[in-house]
Amino acid sequence: MTDQHKRSLLKVAALSALASAALMGCGKKEEPAPAPAAPAPAPVAAAPAAPEPLKVAFAYVGPVGDGGWTFAHDNGRKAVEKEFGDMLFSLVNAARLYKIDPDAALERTNLKFIKRFNYLEEQTLVKGRSLHDMSLAEMDLIWEEAKKFDK
Repeated sequence: MTDQHKRSLLKVAALSALASAALMGCGKKEEPAPAPAAPAPAPVAAAPAAPEPLKVAFAYVGPVGDGGWTFAHDNGRKAVEKEFGDMLFSLVNAARLYKIDPDAALERTNLKFIKRFNYLEEQTLVKGRSLHDMSLAEMDLIWEEAKKFDK
């Protein structure tokens, strides 16, 4: 198994954990329905009902200016945060299993980010522009250009 393949598997596992945590955190726990007093008689010659199309709706009612942040959203954030911590812990242990120093890997990534961001700032000044005035797409072009120097 190559290092690239191992990294791909770790990324897939990490994204799966985050997605499942987000879905669990935002979901609504349903109360069990009370049991009916007497069983309803079954229709004698009823044809099977056609399945209804899926209907999805979202209604948000809250105070003005809260940005749509509800109690359910906050619970979802907390669930994702918990799962994210578990995922980070697992990634560190996986790194140790593959004889990778997690501190060194994180430091290398931080240095790579700093180098790319410095390049972005320099190129912005060379063009006589400000990062505040640039669109994300413009910054992304320079960022991709900075990646070429990493190799």
